Amino acid sequence: FSRAFKKSVGFSPSEYKITISRSNRQIRLIHLLAVLIPRISFSFHSRLFLFHRTKTSTLLLLKCVAFSQKVSYFAIPNTDLKMKHLLFVRSLLLIGALLLTQNTLGIQSRFYGAGQLSSSLITTLHQDDKGYIWIGTEYGLNKFDGLHFIEYLHNEHDSLSIMSNGIRSLNSDREGNLWVGFQTGLQRYDAGSDTFHRVTFEGTGYTPNVSAIKQLSSGEIWLIVSRLGIFTLNPEQMTARPLSRVTELCDTDHINHFHEDSHKRIWIATEERGIYCIENDFTRVTHYALTNTAKDPATLVETNRNGMIIAAGGGKIFVFNEIERRFEQLRVPQNLYLDTYDLLQRPGGDFIVATFRNGLWRINEEKKALEEYAVSFPNELNIRNANTVKLMEDSEGNLWCGCFQRGIVMIPSAPATFDVWDF
Repeated sequence: FSRAFKKSVGFSPSEYKITISRSNRQIRLIHLLAVLIPRISFSFHSRLFLFHRTKTSTLLLLKCVAFSQKVSYFAIPNTDLKMKHLLFVRSLLLIGALLLTQNTLGIQSRFYGAGQLSSSLITTLHQDDKGYIWIGTEYGLNKFDGLHFIEYLHNEHDSLSIMSNGIRSLNSDREGNLWVGFQTGLQRYDAGSDTFHRVTFEGTGYTPNVSAIKQLSSGEIWLIVSRLGIFTLNPEQMTARPLSRVTELCDTDHINHFHEDSHKRIWIATEERGIYCIENDFTRVTHYALTNTAKDPATLVETNRNGMIIAAGGGKIFVFNEIERRFEQLRVPQNLYLDTYDLLQRPGGDFIVATFRNGLWRINEEKKALEEYAVSFPNELNIRNANTVKLMEDSEGNLWCGCFQRGIVMIPSAPATFDVWDF
């Protein structure tokens, strides 16, 4: 490729530190277009790259596909761009632009399955402060940089590998530390050494199955340990201890989820006792029933953009009526049973409900009802049967769906566009 490039254009990519990526056709074409547009004054701009032509040089700013953490700059003197194969250049430019447009604008969604991940049994998703996407599965941890996946698997001969292949939860604190919850405990990831360091759990003789990790507005980090209640993490000492006070207030240690609202109230969803709301001074707790049954399961509780408390349990979705101080059920078409695994408030406005066998839904606040959430899934998947267990929106506004036994789907926020300016 480099020899053909030099023969056609008059210089090789390496002479101007132009990297030709063989692993991604889209990036290769962007580089190619950048050096094959002599004496043309216009700019391309999209989420992926910026190309700018001036009187003296050609500047290319290239972003890593779908992310912004890797940026490359190239300045090519115009006097070094030869014109002797202008017809070839124009033809190649036209073909490349068509391919690039198809590659950039035609993508509706991307699917990554077992061939790219350590396992298709997705359990959790998270984007860290550096832009990497982390994917937890039932067999290993995966890190995605926009082009490549890196697998992390347990190695019994390496104490700094992940402690177990069963990943349950992921989250980053305000200092940028990535915490990984396992079926067997908790570890902190050290990006500098690419290693994992274990947290010691106090006050329990059981193996801690860490199902959730969240940082409160106070800076305190809470953990949910299955069947053992809520623990608080000390990052400096790398220890975790049980919050017995919370267990006493809720009268149970079977906790599924918790959420802090804008009033600093802690809402706790329990396995068989509905939802408890703990005031910010921890002096008062209020119990709320969801299903009014002997076993009152509450699986999730979150807040939407308007501060409304939304909960899931017993196959239904509820909103909290602040005036009447009770949860009200939202209407669902055909009274479907929604086995809800995740709730997500998108910054753009929609509040999404992810279900195991009935696709994605959005909440219509005016109608107090659920409506099917229309997104384009790849042809390999049926959205209704995709078994979506985790939702995440990345820093670019793309929606990520973790589909159990399938893989992950990335749905772009919007098609990339091109803008042209004349000088």
